[in-house]
Amino acid sequence: MLSDYAAEPIPISRSILNLRYRGRCPIKQRNREMNDTPTYFHLSGVPLANNSIIEPGNWGRVIRHRSWCHPLAIREMALEAARLERFQNKPSRLDCAFVFVDLGEAKWFRNHNQGFEVNILYEIQLATPEPEPFIANTNRVNPLPTDQLNPHWADAYWQGVDPSEQSVTQDGNSCQELLTKSQLIIKHRIR
Repeated sequence: MLSDYAAEPIPISRSILNLRYRGRCPIKQRNREMNDTPTYFHLSGVPLANNSIIEPGNWGRVIRHRSWCHPLAIREMALEAARLERFQNKPSRLDCAFVFVDLGEAKWFRNHNQGFEVNILYEIQLATPEPEPFIANTNRVNPLPTDQLNPHWADAYWQGVDPSEQSVTQDGNSCQELLTKSQLIIKHRIR
């Protein structure tokens, strides 16, 4: 019987019952901080829940794993060679995550770049905002069919986006990517 196991009531001091968290709630603090940072957009091949974390460097992991068998290994090594030789202050694409500054350009990129058509679009925030972000023109890496051949394309990519140069897609959207070594925090799925 239950009454056989009943013991004397345990005295609980009134102060324990009235405990209150007197500091800032860490969850509310994180939400406040997230609302103060800029939002970006990211394409992912896997479904992710809100507040999921994406680690930077996945693209580099894939390239390094597949090595020269990856169809884009030559392109990435040409970019990395140019970066190491002339643009050491820029972050390696192999160690970064890629995000779009604008929703329209993210949608345009997904619809016009083979292999991204089924990717899921997310609104994200950087866990560690970049003090001086590097923004590149994705047309330098994924040229439009109407672009001229350019033997200096890798250097042009690492020179970044010149605000006076309007890199516009055929649909009128800019085509820029921000490279970041920050973790990405999923805010919500756009589709």
